[in-house]
Amino acid sequence: MVLQVVGDESGSDGENLSRPTHRFFSYGTTDLDESEAHDLVVATRKAIGSTENEASSSAELKLPKLISKHRPVVERLFEAGGPLDGKASIYLADKEKFLAGKMVSLLIEEDSYTSGRPVGFEYEAFYANEIADYVLPVLGDAIRAKLLESFNRLCRSYKEAHAPKNRALEFVNALRMAILSASHDSRASRMLELLWKARSEAYLIEKDFSKTLDLEPMLPTLLVVTTTWHERLRGSEFELLMDEYRQMTDQMLEIVQLNAEHLWGARLKRIVQVQSKDDPRVQVADWIAGTGRVVAGEVLAGRRSRLSALTLPFIDDNSMRSPESALDRWIAGI
Repeated sequence: MVLQVVGDESGSDGENLSRPTHRFFSYGTTDLDESEAHDLVVATRKAIGSTENEASSSAELKLPKLISKHRPVVERLFEAGGPLDGKASIYLADKEKFLAGKMVSLLIEEDSYTSGRPVGFEYEAFYANEIADYVLPVLGDAIRAKLLESFNRLCRSYKEAHAPKNRALEFVNALRMAILSASHDSRASRMLELLWKARSEAYLIEKDFSKTLDLEPMLPTLLVVTTTWHERLRGSEFELLMDEYRQMTDQMLEIVQLNAEHLWGARLKRIVQVQSKDDPRVQVADWIAGTGRVVAGEVLAGRRSRLSALTLPFIDDNSMRSPESALDRWIAGI
């Protein structure tokens, strides 16, 4: 029998990374079976005083309302020996770190290939951390926002007829302002100079309408999630069932499966998109993902809690964050 892992996201803003509704993208997964998930949903309904027949029941079970009105109920889900102990995982992605990484991969890395001096993986990771942890904090709020927003606008997927004009020029001008703003800081200036040398790549991006969804975090998220479950299931064959996510095309799902199989040896039989109303495990995965997103936001704001302590063992060590961030210190147990 093929094992099944079911997942759902929380905090998705699509390709809007510079002005997101939520700072963190979270993906929750579980290998509970359908019967276990059904029983957990029923038990949670009873715990909050809801019934399966109430019209408001579905709304009450949505994570934002559940965690704001019934936080102790959510805490019990993640307690040691609780229903999710050993049966769930949470992957987190800091959207600002993700955007900084894309500045490196789409500009500096591409320019390095053109010049015949490819940037190695270690340097790529180092540069992304430098931008997220050091360069962006050096810039004033207005210049920082302009740099991120113009880069986000440059790289989003557009139909050619509706693509905003002069996106590359807008980004280059924002980069020029950032360089002037950070001129007093040699460390930040060195990193910004690398971006400046790669600015010609921005004009190539503006002309590219291949719809690769470079700023969509779901694809790299699924690559990490499938690898994590490959390890947790000790190499057993499994399927990933995910709540419907309209940005994920068949081509993107195929990329995830091929990379999971050939790069990490994961025995991922298939990825299937399902509807939450048809599978109670998706409801549980939604709770897992939503709790991770909410807790990450609280940690970033300096508000650790009992729920953040209970959730910590579920956090994927490969979550995307900067090494100098509050999120990284929390995950490291500091």
